Amino acid sequence: MDFYAVLKLLGVLLRLLGALAFGIMGGWFSLYVIEQQKERWELILGVFLGFFFFITLFARVTSAGATGAYLLGVSSAILIWGTLRLQDRKSKKEEEEGEQED
Repeated sequence: MDFYAVLKLLGVLLRLLGALAFGIMGGWFSLYVIEQQKERWELILGVFLGFFFFITLFARVTSAGATGAYLLGVSSAILIWGTLRLQDRKSKKEEEEGEQED
């Protein structure tokens, strides 16, 4: 393996990690905006259109692996932070119900 092959492999790995990190950031930001702006449907629509724009951009410009890494990052962020927020809501609801009974 020569030096240029090692650099090419390193470049592919960094592209995949960058797409994964960008996907995690995009998923977190989408959930954050939706949670903060429940009554502003225009902002939520803009976030989702931007999300689909980046999916299309990744599919058109980068490799299939980078697109998959981006989608993996987005889906994992939505699953992780979405689940955590659901658990927070349930615990707050249980606390409020406990306070009302007392």
